[in-house]
Amino acid sequence: DRVVYILGEHTAATVQGLFHRTQLPHTGQFHLIGPEALHPHKALVVGGVMQPIAVDRMLRWTEGAGLIIFDPLAGFVQGLTAENDSISGRTLIDSMSLIAQKQGAACLVLAHMGKPRIDEAGNEVRRSSYALRGSSAQEDALTHVFYLRKAISVKQQNNDFERFDLSIRKYKGNPSSDVYRLSRDPVTKRNTLLNTKPAKGTIPREEVEEYRKRIQRLLEANSAYTWDIAAKNVADMEGIPVETLKRWIMTV
Repeated sequence: DRVVYILGEHTAATVQGLFHRTQLPHTGQFHLIGPEALHPHKALVVGGVMQPIAVDRMLRWTEGAGLIIFDPLAGFVQGLTAENDSISGRTLIDSMSLIAQKQGAACLVLAHMGKPRIDEAGNEVRRSSYALRGSSAQEDALTHVFYLRKAISVKQQNNDFERFDLSIRKYKGNPSSDVYRLSRDPVTKRNTLLNTKPAKGTIPREEVEEYRKRIQRLLEANSAYTWDIAAKNVADMEGIPVETLKRWIMTV
């Protein structure tokens, strides 16, 4: 099937350069459309209103596609507060879905993550839901939501390859806590899947011990913290449900 990759920010030449860096073979019908080709009708939504001209142009470009990719989500909306506006966010997802549905194609939307919160101990606190930058309406309108984030555990970053976690926030509209672990080659930027089955209730003993130490450090640094509060902080930093972390600590 034909793949149409539509860019809202980086030029087509930039993405082509990144692809060549992976050293992966070029297979199938792949069509790349950069923002320079979309101007002046790049935005699918302006001021919360769907733009028919922009939608019609993309319908022509995506004819015969089996997969349509929009990258990034924020690159296709305009307005002073459009990214944080719930109406604009939902209308933008609806317009992308409309284009894909009319072509009978699957639709993949890439989006930036929001800035993490830093706790009193200076640790990064990650959201386990509504972590995308902008309005929460965007995630509500999507049927599947995945978070790809760099692993922040020290033990996960102890070699030349970077570790990333691909967590399933929502699948077919239902919440999920499944996590796939990836290893990224620093030269080619190619990712290798480390676990063919999602991590749920099983985890290496060394990682559980690291979580225990982090909870203890938070308790020692914050006299007002209870164990539950410290555990939730660590779970949020890792992007996992707190009940999952508690189960690991109790059973491993």
